[in-house]
Amino acid sequence: MHKITKTMALSALSLCIYLLPFSSKAANLVIDNQTFFPSTSQINNQSKNAQCSKDIPDYGITPPHTKNTIPSGIVFAACLANLKSCTAEVHMSNDCTGPIIATVVFDFYNGIKSIANNYGPRGFIIANPPRSPFYVDIMGGPAA
Repeated sequence: MHKITKTMALSALSLCIYLLPFSSKAANLVIDNQTFFPSTSQINNQSKNAQCSKDIPDYGITPPHTKNTIPSGIVFAACLANLKSCTAEVHMSNDCTGPIIATVVFDFYNGIKSIANNYGPRGFIIANPPRSPFYVDIMGGPAA
């Protein structure tokens, strides 16, 4: 049953990718990971059971020292439950484990609304204010 649910979710996500980016003014979201660690996130995780972004093919993990441009259709699908205040809990791992380094609140149509850095012991930070409404800079952390 889990495979069927995952297949259906990926199919719906694919449909959103192709149909929605051209019908809105939303831009692609750029995640610029300037650290030595990969990043992932959990979207709209208020009930603490949100899926990890690692399950999104090609876009769900932002490798170290990489800019990941996420198409607006994927952002739409991820934020569908709350397009005006979509929350992303950011982790510096490839599987949403470890501490949440920051929480980003995002409006699908207008971009980043707020960034709450947690300033943990490993020193990761998301630039606040962002360089643009649809651009996330992840910096800091240990050297390796």
